[in-house]
Amino acid sequence: LAGVADYGMLNIKIMRDFSDPGQIEMESMRAISRTVTGIFTLSNGVAIQFPCFVMRLPIIGNDNGLGTADAVLKIAGKVTAA
Repeated sequence: LAGVADYGMLNIKIMRDFSDPGQIEMESMRAISRTVTGIFTLSNGVAIQFPCFVMRLPIIGNDNGLGTADAVLKIAGKVTAA
């Protein structure tokens, strides 16, 4: 919609692991469709945070023999350094 800010999306490739605490949390947030604070640490050690919700978290990895999956988070507000 005109005048509504679009903060973008974060696409991440993950090794689908149902015992991983982060993926368990992502699945619970996807299931309840709630906006939460996402915190990611970049390769340079800087942590960023932003409001987001899980748009896509495949149940299984892609059919590429590696078990990877493409997860998508919708950024719902300003990105800041934590």
